[in-house]
Amino acid sequence: MPFPKRDYRGQTTKLTMMELRSNPGEAIDFVAHGLTIEIERSGKHVATLVPPDRKGESVIHPDGTITGEVPLTFRLDLGSYY
Repeated sequence: MPFPKRDYRGQTTKLTMMELRSNPGEAIDFVAHGLTIEIERSGKHVATLVPPDRKGESVIHPDGTITGEVPLTFRLDLGSYY
């Protein structure tokens, strides 16, 4: 998958697991430029790589910060501690 430098916001493509394994860094570059990538294994959808700046979606980052609206379960006071 060649990587022309342009804006991919709103576009979606599909990759097989083998294609992703052959060039994972290139797939991440595409996602960083707005492309959503659906990963398939044996013809079945198994994962989706989503750009973190998509509007209306919440992303919980590894450091615990949240981009977008806080998920409902995080806003509930369940009266207990985790």
